[in-house]
Amino acid sequence: MNKHILLIDDSDAANQINKYHFNKAGFVDIAIAKNGQEALKHLKSNLNHLPELIMLDISMPVMNGFEFLEELRKSFPIKAKVPKILMLTSSESHIDLAKAKKNDLVTEYVNKPINHSKIIKKYFG
Repeated sequence: MNKHILLIDDSDAANQINKYHFNKAGFVDIAIAKNGQEALKHLKSNLNHLPELIMLDISMPVMNGFEFLEELRKSFPIKAKVPKILMLTSSESHIDLAKAKKNDLVTEYVNKPINHSKIIKKYFG
């Protein structure tokens, strides 16, 4: 599949596991950013090739997931341009869940570890 996916997570292990599972499913266009700031830079430099799916960790240094969403909203004021965003967490925080559900940029809130086959089936058919 030639679908573009952007993984945003400061964990090398999480990025490698996610990349492995998406590669195994046939996805070859996978970009990785270690924090929200790197991800915004990637998106701005690839405006003609935006990902269909962003997998966004909440807790990261430099710029966390929620800060990324606010900056993304400023950079992409038209929601139709924004890719589907899965917010990932290993936290049990009800505050994070409520905050994610209130944010209209977040397509889904997913607890780690994630079920890759379920995500692939749901978002790529």
